[in-house]
Amino acid sequence: MPFDFTTYLQDHLSARRGSDQAAATGDAPFTVEVLTGGLMNHTARVRFASPLLVIDGIKLENGDGIHSAILKHAPPYIAAAPNQPMSVDRQLTEKKALQIFSGDDSTFPPVQAAVIQALVDRYRQMGTIGTSASVRINIPRYIWHDAKNNVIWIEDLGQMKTLSQILLQDSDPALETTHIQEFAAVLGRFLSELFQATANPPEPWITHATSTDSLSLYHYLTGLVLKNCREFGDITEAEAVVLSERAGRALRAKAEAEDVCLGMVDFWPGNILVELGAFGRCGLIDWEYFRLTSASSELGMLLAHLHVHLLNTPSSATATQSNLRLFAKSTFRAYAQSQPQQVASNGFKRALLISHGREMVNSVSQYEEDLTKESKRKVVAAGVRSLRAAGESKDDIDLTGLRPLYLGEDTDVHVIWETLGVFGFA
Repeated sequence: MPFDFTTYLQDHLSARRGSDQAAATGDAPFTVEVLTGGLMNHTARVRFASPLLVIDGIKLENGDGIHSAILKHAPPYIAAAPNQPMSVDRQLTEKKALQIFSGDDSTFPPVQAAVIQALVDRYRQMGTIGTSASVRINIPRYIWHDAKNNVIWIEDLGQMKTLSQILLQDSDPALETTHIQEFAAVLGRFLSELFQATANPPEPWITHATSTDSLSLYHYLTGLVLKNCREFGDITEAEAVVLSERAGRALRAKAEAEDVCLGMVDFWPGNILVELGAFGRCGLIDWEYFRLTSASSELGMLLAHLHVHLLNTPSSATATQSNLRLFAKSTFRAYAQSQPQQVASNGFKRALLISHGREMVNSVSQYEEDLTKESKRKVVAAGVRSLRAAGESKDDIDLTGLRPLYLGEDTDVHVIWETLGVFGFA
């Protein structure tokens, strides 16, 4: 059932307030805007008529107070699927991630922590990236965590659309190719620096990769690959088992990846916010799965979701197809230019193929209501091609099944091959 944010706020903004805080707490009117689109939590934007200085009797570190905030309530299940249990510890993960980015976490060595914080702060500032880029990358700041009620308060980045919403707007006159290129290039460079800054994380993060919680997630994702291959894939049962096990082994071996780092582990266009009207500001949100991963895995996930959008876009929507194509190539080109040695590695390429393939196959569950049965078959077929190409080891990669000459004239095949070409696939 929906979470009652209004009653929650009335209870917690009036509790234990002092007379000098009254105007900024219980007596200050607020408005609640319930946000849609999230799957895991109940989420709302709360605006305060007067700056909020105190929450539940606790003075906020921001001395000037806050005018708005995003509140996320985590039920002990998936909010969009109440029958599916889900640990509320996901809020602790997001809290930890946001504290790391703001320099308020003590688990990282001081030097590495300072590098991460400086990186995040630098990309927050417009006009400080390169000589002309004006795109800002914003990760919301942590405000407060109400552990008793499973509500986390985070910075409100303002009215923004998801990257999917922006790119899928066909013939939007406000969407200029230069905006897409600049935005994508800055995002690609930021990801390169972020993955580099979080490489070689402290031991607790590595240990967590083999925790019961992580192994349970990997088991679920592996099982979903098998289920969707069986239902929508034009392959034998034996191959479905082989490919799902290949995906599972890659997940369980993340700590051994040559490009190991920390990341979202849920990196898709829905977690990338874009400022309305132009690509002037980017918000990276929803860090609930922040944990050990690899750069190749994160990039493979993002590529998969762009690939799904491409497959689900009518051929008549030429502007949308062009925008998706431009964004993919520009983002990954910027990353590859920043990390040429990393992307040249066969280990990187194989991990990217497995991540792309796994996410493609599993996306038919995520986009179930948006895809026709025929579209689901095409999406799974594309994922199967990548999982096949990855082979059993980095020395066993076979790209034959990914090449346009082998597959014909389907647009998505050419676009994905072009994008893989940015990483040196040939």
